[in-house]
Amino acid sequence: MVDKNTEEKIQQLQMIEQSLQSLLGQKQQFQLHQMEVESALGELKKTKSAYKIIGNIMVSADNAELTKD
Repeated sequence: MVDKNTEEKIQQLQMIEQSLQSLLGQKQQFQLHQMEVESALGELKKTKSAYKIIGNIMVSADNAELTKD
């Protein structure tokens, strides 16, 4: 049988582990978003005309404005 103090420490460890898993998921999402932005910026440098999606439509946009966004 496990004493109460050990049980509490196990619960704390499990909570820390869950928090760590959540943080790792957020980190992965951030890295994915960063890669998408870097890829988009690279494509903007290669082209003279670009488009921006506003709602359900695409409109022509200035590359400098899109880079700033």
